[in-house]
Amino acid sequence: MRIRISRRTFLAALPAAGWALVRGAGVPVSARAAPAPRVQTAPRGPTIPRGWIVHTNPLLGFAAAHPRGWTVRPLEPGLFQVNDRSNGWAGARVYAQIFALKRPARAAEILDLVAALFGTAYADFRPVWVRSTGTRPEAGLLRASFTYTDGPRKAAIACLVVDDAAAVYGFDAPAGVYGARRNILANVVRTFRFVPPALRVRLAQEPIERAFRVPLPEEWRATLSVSRPYLAPVIAVAATHPSGNAGLEVSLPRRPLFTLPHPSLEQMGLHEGEWHTRGAGVGVEPSLIARYHPDTRYVKDLLLRGRTDIALIRRGDRPDLTLGPEQEAVRTLMQGRVDAGEIEYRWKFGDAPAHLGKAIVMTQMVPDPATRKGGAWEAYLRSCFAPEADFPATDAALFVAGNFLELDPGWYAGEFRAFAERMELIRPISAELHAFYAETMRRRGEATLRFVQRWGSLVQGAAGMAGGAGRDYGAVGEGRLVDAVPGLAPLIQEAW
Repeated sequence: MRIRISRRTFLAALPAAGWALVRGAGVPVSARAAPAPRVQTAPRGPTIPRGWIVHTNPLLGFAAAHPRGWTVRPLEPGLFQVNDRSNGWAGARVYAQIFALKRPARAAEILDLVAALFGTAYADFRPVWVRSTGTRPEAGLLRASFTYTDGPRKAAIACLVVDDAAAVYGFDAPAGVYGARRNILANVVRTFRFVPPALRVRLAQEPIERAFRVPLPEEWRATLSVSRPYLAPVIAVAATHPSGNAGLEVSLPRRPLFTLPHPSLEQMGLHEGEWHTRGAGVGVEPSLIARYHPDTRYVKDLLLRGRTDIALIRRGDRPDLTLGPEQEAVRTLMQGRVDAGEIEYRWKFGDAPAHLGKAIVMTQMVPDPATRKGGAWEAYLRSCFAPEADFPATDAALFVAGNFLELDPGWYAGEFRAFAERMELIRPISAELHAFYAETMRRRGEATLRFVQRWGSLVQGAAGMAGGAGRDYGAVGEGRLVDAVPGLAPLIQEAW
């Protein structure tokens, strides 16, 4: 987690980055020449406008200042966001990311990649222009527009390159308020600072298949595993503090998987809350029949259900977790649904003081491709708990573990081939089962038809259907009751 970077150079470059964003965003000269607001000076740091809040996170290694009431949150390693809404997503946003370069790169090249990444998340992302300015540090500027969940937006992004490190700073806002917000947003950019993170971690590797590596706190005990309860592997990380009072979990996805309730299952006697064992013959674990519980409702309705010792503190949406290419494929190619959110809660842990807990969950639901009804869903979970005093460090450890978990490329390639081979083995078995099921339904239908024909022959006195309507049944089409059993018709007529 160490990034070689000239901190002095970046500290000197940040004010220029903020004002470059303002100039690049097209702020009028009169606005730039207006008197500066009264400011307070933070020791050995940037000038902070009066009334702003200085947010520092030494565990993850960043700091920023913002107007009172704004929200700060880390999104992924080295990427942090400041937002003018309490939920942290809608409204105006400022973001900064620092990363190491594995090869020399120009600022304009990095911004081209940034634009491509935005393009995968937003179909209508349109760069307006990209240009480079300066040589030391080299800087690039990008303007763009796109549509977010709250409507059309405008954005300005700057990139700084120094030696073997780069930083990207930017902001975006709804198009209607972009002009009024950009000076404030640029000032927030100027306050971003990166320092070496204080969180000490070690790199742990899954021991059996050496499938993945994940950074965890140095002294924590960890269990890393790969299991195959279904066709695809399940990655699981569980780590606890030596005291046992703090821990974290990363499950990709979390067992069990779920099958959506459907009338066909009810006809088989399988109802919600029961286990569906179809596929057990080919080594697949049973799935739990349950309706779809999106995002944090999965945690509240299933994991924490009935827990009277837990009090919910906060819930928030996490749309950033639903914008990846895999999630886009679920929505578009599979006509499915993806939801994500996070929840914080307080609970009692035995006789110890009150603990805080946090869960970040993404749920994916895919309907049955043949009927578009029924289907399956799963949950990807990150969670942690710790005493209130230790919760910030545990939360930071969860953030690092969840975002830095790295699959071994060789293992992943082999797993992909093995998955294809398993599908080839299962396909003929599934086809045989489908043919057997279809033949059973055909024979059942024929038997039912024969029974109905015999019953009709008995009740209506008809010899069969061979003669066609109007001939075999001609004698019973005149409003008279058929006396299949002597004396029955008068009794029925008397009852009517």
